[in-house]
Amino acid sequence: MHRSFQIKEIRSEIVSHIDHEASLAALAQTSQLFQDPALNILWRKQDTLYHLARCFPSDLVIEEVSPDTGGLSQRMRLLRPIVATDWERPLFYSRRVRHFDFQGPDYPVDPSDWIFSVLSLSLPGDYVFPNLESLDWFSEDSSSFPFICLFLGPSVTSLSVTYPDLPSYLSLLSALSRKHASLTAVTLTVDWENDVDGRYISLFANNLTRIETLAVPGLDWSALQHLSGLATLRSLRLDKFIAPISCPLFSSTAFSALESINIGETDASSATRLIAVMSSAPLRCLYISFATCISTARMSVLYRAIAANISRTTLTQFRQQSAVKILTEAEQRTCMIDNNAMRSLCCFPNLVGVAITSPAGFELDDDTLADLACAWPRLESLSLTPGLVRPGTAEPRVTLAALHHLAKHCSQLRMLRLPFDATVVPAAAPVSGEQARHVALRYLHIEHCPIEASLPVSRFLSGIFPNVSVDIVRCSGRKRWMEVREQLLHFVAAREEERAWARHRSVVGEIIVDRF
Repeated sequence: MHRSFQIKEIRSEIVSHIDHEASLAALAQTSQLFQDPALNILWRKQDTLYHLARCFPSDLVIEEVSPDTGGLSQRMRLLRPIVATDWERPLFYSRRVRHFDFQGPDYPVDPSDWIFSVLSLSLPGDYVFPNLESLDWFSEDSSSFPFICLFLGPSVTSLSVTYPDLPSYLSLLSALSRKHASLTAVTLTVDWENDVDGRYISLFANNLTRIETLAVPGLDWSALQHLSGLATLRSLRLDKFIAPISCPLFSSTAFSALESINIGETDASSATRLIAVMSSAPLRCLYISFATCISTARMSVLYRAIAANISRTTLTQFRQQSAVKILTEAEQRTCMIDNNAMRSLCCFPNLVGVAITSPAGFELDDDTLADLACAWPRLESLSLTPGLVRPGTAEPRVTLAALHHLAKHCSQLRMLRLPFDATVVPAAAPVSGEQARHVALRYLHIEHCPIEASLPVSRFLSGIFPNVSVDIVRCSGRKRWMEVREQLLHFVAAREEERAWARHRSVVGEIIVDRF
């Protein structure tokens, strides 16, 4: 045997390149040398307690068909009391588990009706998986929730809990604050049918000192102040956020490591106040979701705040959406996102993805789209999604001609979702040479794009976007756009044949010139 195999890390590295579980199991059974690293990988991630339950002696546990399911599932039943020696084999494997994802009762074999009682009464140690690092707990079964403490060992650094029963759920936070202040990743999710009191979650957040990723239903301003001073926090998600009327100032170095923030269920004023304290954050991703319809004026104020406070060199992803589906006539007229708001985003040259939903639509024109295309040369995905088209909805002011600017300046653009007017078709190639052809665009999503004739639109699109496919989302001219989708295939094939013939004629011409 080579001496290097005596090194544990080398053995683990070798085994890590084996993908198939059957091969790992065979290696663990046949090689004493590689048994431990192979078993470590096999047991590293678990999403059921069934495997652990089957480690008990055969005279202790029996699997039987559950009569109330018509033979479709099974359950496990104890045959006798547990003694200390029964735990030897389960403990041999349980120490290898690093990640546990509990999704409630297991199917088709469910040991959870007795396993939690067994664990709580006879477990030799304090925790089921003593070396567990990551725990995901999702269960609608209220009876199993108290047993979560059996899995929250001192080595747990990542925790995700989803549970509908709010009082029991929030009671857990007090224990977490005392025992697990060193958590680095936390996701807390509750059933929104219950009213979330952010005070308890904020008290929990105030005790976190090493948190890197935090996703919670909501936080108060004092908890945000605490988090803003942590040099470890890189990602923050608030499912709901309403800023207080009076907001104490943050440090000038607030959120100095924050790279991603997701502000959910908010209003324009609250979002603007939170954005105002982000000037030191090296944000790469900014996501905002509104619970109400935002006026054009307030949206412009928010976008100017984004331009003034968000890092212009680091931001690569911007997404803004709205939960509003039905608008009044007044909101339809006064809540559009206009050119001024969109131009505020021209100061972010490294944007790769932009997704904006406006229930009232966009007051966007060709000149503004041209400026955006010039300002975002790295853009790969652009989605400007309007709301439902109703009588009186303004027609899009962006025309087909504006797509030339995207083709010319955004060479990496792969997905486009944009309301535009396709009733007037411009010339296919206003720029010379290959600059007019944009080969990267793969997906064009049609939503509120008026059209009169399919053939000229197909000819235009195939000329500048030869690899594009059309996805019809919502459009009054659906039949004509379906024709465009079919015609594009024929136009692209014909253009490719023409280019092939042109290349052939060029080669033949060069041969003739060489001969004479």
